[in-house]
Amino acid sequence: MSDMKAIVGLLSLFAISPLVHADSVPKEIKARYAELDKVMRKLDFKGFQSFFSKDFVNVDPAGKSVSYNEFMDMVKPMFTGSTKGEPSEKLKSAKVHDGQIDVSFDFIFKLTGKSGAQTIHEVGVDCWKKVNGKYVMIKTVDTKFDVIAPKAAGTKKHG
Repeated sequence: MSDMKAIVGLLSLFAISPLVHADSVPKEIKARYAELDKVMRKLDFKGFQSFFSKDFVNVDPAGKSVSYNEFMDMVKPMFTGSTKGEPSEKLKSAKVHDGQIDVSFDFIFKLTGKSGAQTIHEVGVDCWKKVNGKYVMIKTVDTKFDVIAPKAAGTKKHG
């Protein structure tokens, strides 16, 4: 079950990848997503952490919230347990309010590791705020989160 928590954690973030951008998403935020995509492709956990404020909150589709530390504890095993990451995200729209930018996204993340491959599909909203001159995520709220579990390496499909 800890793998599932790690997957949930990673997805929340995430808003990353060969991006298809909605016109309403500010250029500075598009650039942050492009940087995050590179970090995720490299499976660079330390770099990944730099995209989140220390008071970041992740809210799953059931409404359960986790803190920055809990989120990072869930996500770290995915970075260390994978050999390849392929993020792909569609940025749908953005809403600017009160110094914050909320970005609606549809994210797919394919991970390959020793235990096989898995695909994560997340739909939600990332909330960005400028802190010390750089936009960081302060919250992610997921409305959909699906995982196709890894298939063990070397197993064959029967049927």
